[in-house]
Amino acid sequence: MTMERKPHPLSGIYRTNQKTKKREPIPTNELTLAILNQALNVDKVINQSHYDSLFRQLREQEKSAPAKKAEKAKSGGFLHFDNFAKLNSAAVDGKITMAELKKARDSGEINTAEYGRLAANLAETSEEKTEIDHLTGISNRRGMDKNLSYAIERLNQQGEHRRESNPDFVLFFIADVNRFKFFNDSQGHPQGDKLLIIVAKCFEEEAIERGGQASRYGGDEFAIMQVGRGVASSRNVREIAQRIENKINARLAIALKSAGMAGFNITVSVGGAELPKEEFKDIKNPRKEIEEMMSTLIKEADTMMYEKKLQSGLERGK
Repeated sequence: MTMERKPHPLSGIYRTNQKTKKREPIPTNELTLAILNQALNVDKVINQSHYDSLFRQLREQEKSAPAKKAEKAKSGGFLHFDNFAKLNSAAVDGKITMAELKKARDSGEINTAEYGRLAANLAETSEEKTEIDHLTGISNRRGMDKNLSYAIERLNQQGEHRRESNPDFVLFFIADVNRFKFFNDSQGHPQGDKLLIIVAKCFEEEAIERGGQASRYGGDEFAIMQVGRGVASSRNVREIAQRIENKINARLAIALKSAGMAGFNITVSVGGAELPKEEFKDIKNPRKEIEEMMSTLIKEADTMMYEKKLQSGLERGK
């Protein structure tokens, strides 16, 4: 008695049969990583969850059919699973360079399709890392400007494009660390870096409480951006800036005392500005005007901050 061979499960990815010219599903035993990547990244006919499931099936097939390795490798379909998994983990964590990936491809550790997938993951990770301040771990100026620009764009969405979650205004606050230059010069750069990390943590905690984002905007300057619903007046913004300043200075006093830095009277001066959605009435070039509005918002917050430093007898950068 001849037992009927059980057909391989279908993958949910289709191809065109060259003989019949009809679309038909690809059995899982005929998949390659190149087909999977094409379906996910180019044709977009599967999602990441589907991709991961099929990838695991391919790995099991490769383990259960070692005799076919040489044949599949010659055709470019062999999946170097152990190498790919190891390199993919490094790419996602940003612990490998593009040059190292190319070397792995050229040496045969991975094939061209696997290299393409890994290179894409590494590029995405690298883009995210360029928006993080490496000393403090919070967003840097590039990351803040990107999110601030997006928040302002949401103010301009009208009609069917406007969602209930879209904000009515954007608030931007910028701060300067008072007496930082003296501290850094007298105590040395390692202590100066330690101080900036403490300040960054205080700003991050405040931003989280406010539902906003904190960043190290450059040097000893820090910023907070948040969006809101309703109405925010210039008077309200000044009051909010003062509350933020008071809360961060209170946090700083406790943190600096614990770090043995209490004798230097380190504080921050905070200025703020607001941009309501009404500013977008009758604008003709949204992209250009969004950039101008963003620049004006930052400048107004900076002006308030500088005025407060002068009122306290301090200069910018000191």
